[in-house]
Amino acid sequence: MSWAYDVSLACRFTVGTVFAASFITKVRGRAAWLSFQSWLGRLPLPYVRLRGTSVAVAVTEAVAVVLVIIPATATAGLAVGTVLSATLTAGLYLSLIRGSKEPCHCFGSSLDPLSWQHVARNVLLLTVALAGTVCSIAKPAANPAQAVAMAAFGGLALALCIIFFTDITALLRPPKTTAAAPHAHPNPR
Repeated sequence: MSWAYDVSLACRFTVGTVFAASFITKVRGRAAWLSFQSWLGRLPLPYVRLRGTSVAVAVTEAVAVVLVIIPATATAGLAVGTVLSATLTAGLYLSLIRGSKEPCHCFGSSLDPLSWQHVARNVLLLTVALAGTVCSIAKPAANPAQAVAMAAFGGLALALCIIFFTDITALLRPPKTTAAAPHAHPNPR
């Protein structure tokens, strides 16, 4: 079952990179931290208005990163990542169905209001963390250097897709068409 180990390793790279990026964007300075705290306070979720919620989110992200890096604690790190992803996904989902249009601050300040894309992105991360947790019981392959290189490439590529999910989906959307003016002719001569 070396494929399962490879999957787990790739998931560790993905989960670690995504939560590291998220953590860094929150704590990179006083303004970033205050912006994140303020954003949480504006979400229509009573429990996120508690003073310690922002600290708990940031600390849990950091803990997940540290745990997935260390081979002996990788399974625990993936499990923490799974629980955190599920919690964040549920929070975004509830905020959306309660009508929140707050810009997402998952990876720093943004002008994009919360949308189903953010929920989809978090579901993808949740799936990766869960798959990694399940596959983490496998033993390393015979050629660990090759497995690490492939897992690092795949995991980091997927992490970048998750981090820039809304940017990527914006590129894939068809361009907006503008309606012709009432006096314009469809076939000018």
